[in-house]
Amino acid sequence: MAAGMATPCTVVVAGKDDVLDPDNGRRLAAAWRGSLLLEDPEATHRSILRSAVTLEAVGALARSA
Repeated sequence: MAAGMATPCTVVVAGKDDVLDPDNGRRLAAAWRGSLLLEDPEATHRSILRSAVTLEAVGALARSA
């Protein structure tokens, strides 16, 4: 399904996620044409939204709008 998607996508992966397998996120980003992969190898499932990697990307997006 992801290979056929044309809408831009950002996939955020927490390297120490104990709920979702980080490899699934990496595979999704690889299959989704034009996607952006953001990965914090130290983040957990609950901390990824507070991760510096995530916050910097959201800030850059907001500044570009």
